[in-house]
Amino acid sequence: MTILGVHAISAGRAIVWADSELYYRGLPTGECEKIVVNRYLGLVGVGSGRDVALRLVDEHVSAANSLDLLLERLPAVLRRVPWRFPGGERMNADYVVCAFDHRVRRVVAFAYSSADGFSPRAVRGFVVPDTRGGPYAETADDCISVAQDQLSAMQRQMPAATGGVLTMATITADGVDKRAIFDFRRACMLRAA
Repeated sequence: MTILGVHAISAGRAIVWADSELYYRGLPTGECEKIVVNRYLGLVGVGSGRDVALRLVDEHVSAANSLDLLLERLPAVLRRVPWRFPGGERMNADYVVCAFDHRVRRVVAFAYSSADGFSPRAVRGFVVPDTRGGPYAETADDCISVAQDQLSAMQRQMPAATGGVLTMATITADGVDKRAIFDFRRACMLRAA
């Protein structure tokens, strides 16, 4: 399970957030960066799953030089990745790409889920776990608030979950600004929200 969220707030701005903790059978197993940035295209990818699987997908996202080609090829990449726990059990996985598409002059976001074979779905908001049903987040403070609700929901199923560090990325026509904003374990801000 992962804490992640994407909110295309307006045509010109989106926010993406994710925790850093990885889990197996309800226990934390380590941490990894779950948001990858492609500065050339001004996009981010964010996903749930094992660190090995995420790294394989992130390599494709970070190396892409065309948003259209990335969106076209990503389902095949996601289907090839071994979405399995160390013991071999299948895992549910979600991946979202969010970018400012200069061709259409607006933020676009596409969600891919193992539950539907990683078929792309255009979204304005996508949250795992979804504890509020939207609207989602528009500021760093909102991200922290939503993520704390998400962590509480996770802890009902996995009491040992801590969430690690919360990272947020803002996507605009000018590019991507990504930063760590909150440490769940110490319950403190990492930078001014």
